[in-house]
Amino acid sequence: MLADIRTYLQICETDGIEELSDEESPTGGRRRLVVVKTLWRGCHNEVKAAFAREATWGAGLKHPQLARVLGLSLLEPPCAALDRGDAAHLPTILRQERKLNYSSLIHICCQIAAGMKYLESFELVHRDLAARNVTVTEDLHVKVSDYAMFCEEFVSDYHVMADGSRLPLRWMAWESLLMGMCSPASDVWSFGVTVWEVLTYCMAKPFEEMNDDQVVANASEWRNGGRGARVPAAPPPRCRRELYDLMHECWRREPMQRPRFHDLHRFLERMTHGYKPPNNR
Repeated sequence: MLADIRTYLQICETDGIEELSDEESPTGGRRRLVVVKTLWRGCHNEVKAAFAREATWGAGLKHPQLARVLGLSLLEPPCAALDRGDAAHLPTILRQERKLNYSSLIHICCQIAAGMKYLESFELVHRDLAARNVTVTEDLHVKVSDYAMFCEEFVSDYHVMADGSRLPLRWMAWESLLMGMCSPASDVWSFGVTVWEVLTYCMAKPFEEMNDDQVVANASEWRNGGRGARVPAAPPPRCRRELYDLMHECWRREPMQRPRFHDLHRFLERMTHGYKPPNNR
């Protein structure tokens, strides 16, 4: 059972980051940085129930490439604490460390695919897969999380809807954006965008030359057959053909024709065979 996390939280100086510090906390008394994901006050009971259900599921998922859910509180406003540890957001590291070689970038993508393969095995859907929702340590250990929506650094990646909700339009599969259909296959579309982000060191955004209205119009082209639709991005500089082909497979119009994360992970694992992360950078 998840602990009522508010009992153990201590606010730190870092904006948006808190600390678990009680002896009976879910971390066993160790002081540990966490990120607190909070719902808005007064949200509908159905939203609260879905939030609690997903947090409970998340607490039961244990994989080296997934950030753990450490606790939950349903007091107003409902919140969940996710393990942050000593990792940083992947875009921050990539922009600072543009000297990372190609093999290291593929190693990062392979780890993301491993975490998503685990979610896929339970038919769980992430809904916001992107480089901003990946953390990485100095030795390039990667974890998939989902709290970037609440970070000021990434506010421009989301389109604010009339009801106040936020959507990552540029990372979403057309069926998710237009029809609200979310599945592991729509996560695969987002994974293709994420791979592109990694290979560009997160120095650009998908559909860079389009405004949000044009992105939605482009999604409509996909729904209407895809003939005039544009893919999220052109090949990154020095990108191997086989990798851009992989992205295109992720961006197939029909969700059932997109590869599964099991296949994506196996493909990337072959590309990283024999790779060893650097001990220090």
